[in-house]
Amino acid sequence: MAKIVVVDDSPTQRTNIALTLGRKGHQVIQGSNGLEAITIVQKENPDLLVSDIMMPELNGYQVCRLLKNDPATEDLPIILLTTLDHQEHRFWGREAGADSYVLKSADSAPLEKEVARLLREKKRLPEEQRQRKGSPPSGRQRAQTRLTDLLDRLLFEATVANRIREIGRVSGNFDLSLRNFFEFFQELIDYQIALLCQRSSAGPLLVIHLRGTVPAAFVESAKQTARKEGLLTPKEKETVQQKILNPDCLSKENPAENVTLAVLSVPFSASLQEGGLAVFSTNPALYTEETSNTLKIAAQELEPALKFILQSEAMEKLKEDFGAMIVHDLRSPLNTMMSSVSMMGEGLVGAFNEEQKKWLARIQESGQKMMSLINDFLDLSKLEAGKIELVKEEVDLKQLIQNSLDTYAVLAQDKKISLANRVDSKLPAVIADPRRLDQVLTNLLSNSVKFTGEKGTIEVGASRDGQETRVWVKDSGVGIQPQEIGLVFERYRQTTSGKTSKHKGTGLGLMICKMIVEAHGGKIWVESEINKGTTFFFSLPLPTAA
Repeated sequence: MAKIVVVDDSPTQRTNIALTLGRKGHQVIQGSNGLEAITIVQKENPDLLVSDIMMPELNGYQVCRLLKNDPATEDLPIILLTTLDHQEHRFWGREAGADSYVLKSADSAPLEKEVARLLREKKRLPEEQRQRKGSPPSGRQRAQTRLTDLLDRLLFEATVANRIREIGRVSGNFDLSLRNFFEFFQELIDYQIALLCQRSSAGPLLVIHLRGTVPAAFVESAKQTARKEGLLTPKEKETVQQKILNPDCLSKENPAENVTLAVLSVPFSASLQEGGLAVFSTNPALYTEETSNTLKIAAQELEPALKFILQSEAMEKLKEDFGAMIVHDLRSPLNTMMSSVSMMGEGLVGAFNEEQKKWLARIQESGQKMMSLINDFLDLSKLEAGKIELVKEEVDLKQLIQNSLDTYAVLAQDKKISLANRVDSKLPAVIADPRRLDQVLTNLLSNSVKFTGEKGTIEVGASRDGQETRVWVKDSGVGIQPQEIGLVFERYRQTTSGKTSKHKGTGLGLMICKMIVEAHGGKIWVESEINKGTTFFFSLPLPTAA
């Protein structure tokens, strides 16, 4: 005979269940709500609990989770009994720790079968051992306290998980993610040294973060302890890469004698294959069971975040390398084609009539557009990969701007557009890459000429603004819709006017401009009004001497 608790807020339902189980020779104790269920279980130490899900005070999921998180009742078999038969309800039942999920019906056979199975398969500990594992029951108040404790812990775990996931998602960069993680990690746990061992296809990596001033001898001691803990193997001693995130905290002073480092370490995924996380301190009192649980939560959430970042970086590099290769392979034959067309147009391979010259001009125009598109893709892939090195020198912006205006003078004249130079004559030089700045100016001027109608005006100016130089390209063109202004610097983004223009671009030019300006430590922005014109601004920091 088994002692079974049946809890349901419907007196009819629980009476029927009690009679059914009673006929099987079991002792049945009834309860009417979730809090009463917790109190009865703690007082009676039953062999099995049958609980409805939809109940006042605490629902069946909450009762189940509370009991499964209590050492004294974690082995209690629980059947959730309900009319809910959706997939998500079964999911919540499993996550709450229920041993079985039975639908209510007039046929009691499924419930009887599950009760018999669980009593047979899940033998509980003797009552005296259960009492020793748990704290003395104190009825309703203890149930409410357990619920509060559980909710606090779940909230803490969810907060840690969300913060760590956000770190990986926002940065998207392995090194930056590590720095952001340890900034957050310091809020969780006190330590002098934190070690992160990460194993990947590139080999083992040991990341070290220090707090305060830490003797170098302590760091070596921590690394030796990490090997003893299994986070590093003896074979990896020579191959491991080491990264100290804040080496300025290292001290060459000898530590005091007879000082030992207390350690807490947690492997990833309960396995040493992927590495783990460890913290060290000269104060052993800092590391309690609560600290150990916090470290486990951090390691549990950090591992998938690091894997995701590493995989994302690998995929991005593969895409960049593949894109650069494709662009390079496209440019070579296109150059050959453009040279051949140019030779044909100059009559070096024989005379052409006017109709043939017209089609040659179209081929050449299309080839130039294709070359521009390829160059934009190549520039973008290099900028995103951080492979473009700025060759900085002292640049006279006045001359650079005038050269750009001269380049577009003929195109502007064809549309009767007036070009104005508004550069401050006392403008100091900037330290920048002149070729890249010319690329920015050329792109902005090209857009202005493209979207400015006949007899319009374009003004290019520059002046000093505090410790930076501000450059602008202002036109009287069609303007940009207000809702599109914040999107113009995005990849492949074209404004409404750009989509309807006969001179369509790639949608990459302004994004490339933004990346070049930001690589110089400046910023770029736009102001515009429909049918009144657009002004693009960008700033560049002045040399300290200026």
